[in-house]
Amino acid sequence: MLSIAFGLFLFTACSVQRPTVADLLAGTWKVKDKMQYEVWEPAGKASLKGYAYRMQAGERKITETLQIRKLNGQWVYEATVPDQNDGATIRFTLNPDSTTVYSFENPEHDFPQKI
Repeated sequence: MLSIAFGLFLFTACSVQRPTVADLLAGTWKVKDKMQYEVWEPAGKASLKGYAYRMQAGERKITETLQIRKLNGQWVYEATVPDQNDGATIRFTLNPDSTTVYSFENPEHDFPQKI
C-alpha cells in the first residue's frame, strides 16, 4: 500500500509544470518611483499581450503596445512605440544564460538593448 501511495505522489509531483514567462508576468506592474505601468494579459497558451502607460493629468496615456510570445522555440518580447522606429515593432529575445532574472535582449537596437 505504501508503494502505491509513493507512486501516486511521484506521478503527481512529476506532472506539475513549472510556470512560464507568461504565467509569471500576467497582471499590472508599476515602475518604481514613477507613474508608469505595464499591463499584461494572457493571449493564448504561451503568450501575453499588453501595453505600457503613464498617468498624465489624471488620465492614462498609452505609450507602447507589447507582446511576449514563443517564436521558433524562443521567448521574445516585442514592443511597438508609435513615435519611435517609424512605428516598427522591435523584438528582444530572452537570454537563456540569465538564470536569476528574465533578460530580453537585442544588441543591435540603439536603446534599450536589454529589458
